[in-house]
Amino acid sequence: MKPRRVQSIAATCGALMVVGCGSAGPSRAPSDVVTPEQAKQAYLALAQGPTAAFLKAATGSLREISTAQASLLASPEAVPDPSTTHDVTVWVGHQSSYPASFLCIDSMGVSGRPTTPYLFRLDRASASAPWTVSYQMQFASPADIPAVALDGSGYAQSVSSERYGRFTASPASLARDYAAYLGAGNSTDDHEFVPGQFTSGLIDANNKVIRSAAQDKHVSVTESWSITGDPVAAYLLSDGGVLVLLGVRATAHAVPRSGTITIVQDGRGVTAPAPGKYRDTTTVSLLLAAFTVPPKGSADKVSAVAGYNGAVSSTGTPPT
Repeated sequence: MKPRRVQSIAATCGALMVVGCGSAGPSRAPSDVVTPEQAKQAYLALAQGPTAAFLKAATGSLREISTAQASLLASPEAVPDPSTTHDVTVWVGHQSSYPASFLCIDSMGVSGRPTTPYLFRLDRASASAPWTVSYQMQFASPADIPAVALDGSGYAQSVSSERYGRFTASPASLARDYAAYLGAGNSTDDHEFVPGQFTSGLIDANNKVIRSAAQDKHVSVTESWSITGDPVAAYLLSDGGVLVLLGVRATAHAVPRSGTITIVQDGRGVTAPAPGKYRDTTTVSLLLAAFTVPPKGSADKVSAVAGYNGAVSSTGTPPT
């Protein structure tokens, strides 16, 4: 499946079903359970395998998005595009026990054409368990790839909850802050988040869809946001900040000003309910996003650098 940028949550959203990771690095510490080379092989096994293998490996919101989007395809691809190449880098922390995880940047090329890089997080519960994929996102641009802090051996450093107070926003509360920001629908509010594709741009896109529905279809759309159950992941950056991965959920409820809503195209219960007339419709979308959060004392704001979203369910209430 071809990758797409993050779109309006209120509109139909695209999907990507690949995984990435990367290059071998320095020698391991005696206690490390995962080395960069092992991370690379974990990536290759998934990236070069059938789509079904990715669906099985995906977890949380990523699994919901990927499964829902796959159901929209008439004939899902069996294997990745053979013309796809991978220019990859992994960020692996020192880990002496399981569960273990790592981040990966994949600057893929398709048919010789470069694509905007992607960010992934792979997880493993035990030495005998398969690798799973909890996060997958596309960067707004290559310039947005953050500089993750590496130790003298070239290993990354995850940030524990005890250190969350060192940053301008706690990784533990960032998902709730982000959901509240998107839910307010004010793209000019920049007190916490830097304007951009995944912040003010996403709000503007959603507001445009809501206005269009009201003007052209005489349908009122209300949108609410909440956090998901996806685990928050935090990694130290070279500037003293932190890279945070999180998930949020959007629920769009559409009600006609009079009469009913007529659905013509079958959204397979993902982007729309089955064709017919409804008193209202409710569409749920999920958004995974990555942020860079400055260290405490910095004048900089929180910046959203990558994202990935998709509609996962759509239902309607038949007229009585």
